[in-house]
Amino acid sequence: MKKDEFLQTMIDAIEIEEEINENTELENLEEWGSLAAVTTLALFNKFLGLKIPASEIKKAKTIGDILQLGGEKYD
Repeated sequence: MKKDEFLQTMIDAIEIEEEINENTELENLEEWGSLAAVTTLALFNKFLGLKIPASEIKKAKTIGDILQLGGEKYD
């Protein structure tokens, strides 16, 4: 899965309604919270085969920080 496809999957799963990019700050997203973080962890596992620790998601400040957790797993 490509990075932009993963981002779109995340947007759909979390139901983010505004336009976002890698610089979007998570604290500014109304939809971002503990359920969104757990959903994102599940997406990493399902689509990229990664088991990301919740602590890594908690450290993220932007959408770009979240996407970087996928590292080399993107196509």
